[in-house]
Amino acid sequence: MEASLPADIAAQLQDLLRVCSGLKGPVDWLYLTMPMDEDYHLKAFPYTRVIAGGGFGNDWIMALEDKTRMWGPVLFICHDPPAVVYQAHNILDIIRDILTIGSGGGENPASEPCGAAMEIYSNSPGELTCEQLSGSADKELAAFAKALDESYYFMDLRNPKPRCGFSLYWLFNGGDLRRDGGRWLFAYTKPLGFWGRMGKALRRLSGR
Repeated sequence: MEASLPADIAAQLQDLLRVCSGLKGPVDWLYLTMPMDEDYHLKAFPYTRVIAGGGFGNDWIMALEDKTRMWGPVLFICHDPPAVVYQAHNILDIIRDILTIGSGGGENPASEPCGAAMEIYSNSPGELTCEQLSGSADKELAAFAKALDESYYFMDLRNPKPRCGFSLYWLFNGGDLRRDGGRWLFAYTKPLGFWGRMGKALRRLSGR
């Protein structure tokens, strides 16, 4: 299993794997030894491993990064509504959150992740446009925006908080998803639907 990962397994996880390969509890299932999953091989996340199921085809995945030893970050991939929800910085945090669902003691990122997905899908909190970034003092953001055209929208997850993320609706409908190298900066296009294409054609005909 370790040979299939981009980094060694951290000591804390090795200790856990010596006694169990998964857990049963508040979620449908949680397995630490699932194989790499081709279904989630978005080019923005080259190494992914499904670790838990929330039911109805929604899963928690690890978006493994180079030199990551703590297995993370952990994302919730929701298909209805389609969205990526940032859940935890590493697998130990998400195990703790899953095991304490319903126990009280403050907000739990793993509790009702579909609600967070709906908020992201409906309102795209934190979304930025090329125009907003054109004069940005943030050199990384400005350079990323400059490398793409005005059809792209941007999401900055370099300092993420649980329950933030971006919609996958556009990707599933012919849009393009980009990532700024290894940084957690993402950009995506929003393809026009039928009425949007009709409006664009009419504006072209009218010379607007």
